[in-house]
Amino acid sequence: MDIIDKRIYSCNEAICKNIESLQANERGLLSQNILSQLRNFLECVFLKIYVASGNSLIENEYQNIKNAIKFINTLQGKYRFLNQFHKLLQISVSHYTLDPDSSERLMLKYYEYLLRIKTFMKDNYGIELLENLHKFPLNTDTAFTQYYEAIEKVLENKAVIARKTIQHGRFYIEKLHPVIVNDVIFYEVTFIPAHDKST
Repeated sequence: MDIIDKRIYSCNEAICKNIESLQANERGLLSQNILSQLRNFLECVFLKIYVASGNSLIENEYQNIKNAIKFINTLQGKYRFLNQFHKLLQISVSHYTLDPDSSERLMLKYYEYLLRIKTFMKDNYGIELLENLHKFPLNTDTAFTQYYEAIEKVLENKAVIARKTIQHGRFYIEKLHPVIVNDVIFYEVTFIPAHDKST
């Protein structure tokens, strides 16, 4: 195992231990602890992609990270979400320790990115990360959890969704809300008809 993989696993271990050790009613403290690890974790992922793409590291560790960030910024497509996540982390958690309430809201927002990193690293490098991410208390309201689990089961069986239920026409997207059920991301989309009375 090379040094970058060791660093990724070290950050991963810190995140997973926090998830394992804290209860759902301590979600604010749990979020603070995880947020403090995320930028380092993501930059290690950047280094992995940088080296796997044929680039070599130099002795200056900080310069390696800068080079990897610059390299990822030039990539688009499947790497775009990594770049977006890094920008969000730079704004929100780089040099600050947020209060528990703010940390909770950020973690709920960043959970989707973490799930995408988990999938990305497994699919591209065969690295299993964030193994217990599903234990992070996303929804403390069990009624919503059961509601979205029922929807997810219907969506899994695409044959159930009949073509006659699809309404054709022009619509505006009013709201887009990511929903995560059993480590699967789907989106709840609110449409409004596109006509002269719509604003």
